[in-house]
Amino acid sequence: MNSLVLFRSEYGHTEKYAQWLGESLSTAPIDLADRRPTPLIGADCAIFILPVYAANLTAVKRVGQLAEASPEVPIAIATVSMNDLNSDTNGRDEVLDKCKATLPAPVFERINWFHLRGGLDYERMRFKHRMMMRMVYGMMRQRAKKGDEKAQKFCDGYGKSVDFTDRALLEPVLEFARSVNDKKGHANV
Repeated sequence: MNSLVLFRSEYGHTEKYAQWLGESLSTAPIDLADRRPTPLIGADCAIFILPVYAANLTAVKRVGQLAEASPEVPIAIATVSMNDLNSDTNGRDEVLDKCKATLPAPVFERINWFHLRGGLDYERMRFKHRMMMRMVYGMMRQRAKKGDEKAQKFCDGYGKSVDFTDRALLEPVLEFARSVNDKKGHANV
């Protein structure tokens, strides 16, 4: 199987998932921060692992360009967020709506979406991201005062470093790769 694992990471949680997935698929992950062209031509599938910051998916335009140039290649995107976007449907819908507005419709429609838990590392966080988090904290504090449990959980974790990465969360992504393998008649991973 010729699967591509492509990622973009700011603080390491997304890269950790890319490394784990690369090991499982016997392929070296490709960092999208490298400015080299990364054609998808010839790949059985392309799996992008991308971080979410303030409901914005990093490198989504680059994914669109690569996917548009290779319409025959099945595409998956695994988002990595501190929030559990599998249970936080409002947060997930906000991310997907922004992606839908950014990506060409034919590309968006062929993406298989997965959502992974990441984390926050306040010690390594850039000033810009700390300021964004501080603004969110202010809003969440107001919601927590009104009894919003999710907002209270956010406030409880504010300023702390947390890591929710879990290799087992990649299983649905591996199933996607296996299903592409089965369709192409390759041996399973």
